[in-house]
Amino acid sequence: MDQRARMKLGFHLYLNYFVHGMAIVILAQNMVPLGQQWNVSVARVSMVISSLGIGRLIVLYFSGLLSDKFGRKIFVQLGIWTYIPFFIGIILSPNVYVAYFCGILAGMANSFLDSGTYPALMELFPRRAASANVFIKAFISAGELLLPIMVTVVESNQIWYGVNFIIAAVILFLNFFFIHKSEFPD
Repeated sequence: MDQRARMKLGFHLYLNYFVHGMAIVILAQNMVPLGQQWNVSVARVSMVISSLGIGRLIVLYFSGLLSDKFGRKIFVQLGIWTYIPFFIGIILSPNVYVAYFCGILAGMANSFLDSGTYPALMELFPRRAASANVFIKAFISAGELLLPIMVTVVESNQIWYGVNFIIAAVILFLNFFFIHKSEFPD
């Protein structure tokens, strides 16, 4: 695998974490409209936010073991395909219980991405493995920074709050196809 292919794959792996950064704050940034959608208080919306941690804990250990056995690529893809129903499911959720399940999916998606991406980056950039993994935090922070700006723009222009959820899902959907066609290190 040449350096250009490594850099392209690295960027697309990081792009998943940019969207993950958005996912971390998207529920908190939209508590009022989500509470109205589900006919619950903001406190109940906070309960849905806690579901992300539960989802992460459910699969974290096993996804790491399985990533070692079956490869990194499948777990990165699984992370993407588990995140998309979170973003779409939240805006379609008729109640807080369905939303809670969607939140669990987001936590699971994060674990799947972690178990595939961290080792893939170490294998892509063996001489800079620590730096490559720390760079994930920069993409997460960029997503956490951009999402509140997007929410402000959407709210200021009286656009439906779900647009930001759809944008995140579309980024992941498109990124999946690049990841799918990419070769990962052995």
